[in-house]
Amino acid sequence: MHASTSRARCTTTPAASNSSLESAITCQTDKLGTYVLTIDGEQEDEVCEIALVESSNSVCSEINKDAFLRRSAGISLTTNNGIISPVRAANPLGFMRKTPLPLCTDMKSSENSV
Repeated sequence: MHASTSRARCTTTPAASNSSLESAITCQTDKLGTYVLTIDGEQEDEVCEIALVESSNSVCSEINKDAFLRRSAGISLTTNNGIISPVRAANPLGFMRKTPLPLCTDMKSSENSV
């Protein structure tokens, strides 16, 4: 995997409100695709939804839009939830290749013939 610049969108919604506050955060991934977003202060009752926006890797820049997939990963922003660590981990999100690798196409064909 190569390092690329990706944008993640963080949308927070306070529990006592019907409105969302949205802020776009740009982050640089490392060669493993890891990124860090820092949010300061107590954000009681708020959840940040991380979603893929774009990839600078033109070969691998597709976002899967299948109906059964979640398109974002939710992260609790409060420190008052029993989690001791200040670090939160989002569920994995990733871009797909525009053209599947030949091995993947072969595997999909063999699954359909069973």
